[in-house]
Amino acid sequence: MDIALQPPSDADEIATRIESDPRLASAATIRELIDLIPNARHIAVAAVFRCLSARKWYFEKGSAVKKFEPDFKTQLDAAKLLLSYSDGLPAQTTLNVNADLGKKSADVDGEAQFDAGLASSPALRDSLRRRLERAESAQKRTITAPDPSP
Repeated sequence: MDIALQPPSDADEIATRIESDPRLASAATIRELIDLIPNARHIAVAAVFRCLSARKWYFEKGSAVKKFEPDFKTQLDAAKLLLSYSDGLPAQTTLNVNADLGKKSADVDGEAQFDAGLASSPALRDSLRRRLERAESAQKRTITAPDPSP
């Protein structure tokens, strides 16, 4: 059931049509809605390509001149989106590490299990390394100058 729509001038016009057309409101999922609008995918891809040249503006301190600079975050997100759909996403792995760092009286070889987990898990080693660095930097910050009172 394709709904013939004239090519809209922008995304706001499509949004208005989605809100006002009861045939479009009947779509149960976003995929169904996109399938009802034949040119929706083309408009979305065009928007992503526009984002590759995204810029942001700011006022330079001390002047009222508007300056433009590249919006690298938006550009990078657009590039990732295009590449992920054209080349496919790389294999992704999620690693959940559950480690009980405390010793329990009933757990006699808990330390040996922890050592074995530490030896076999690069993620656990990295996590502990980051925690140690944070603890050491926090300790350095708490060291203050000697108390000047006699």
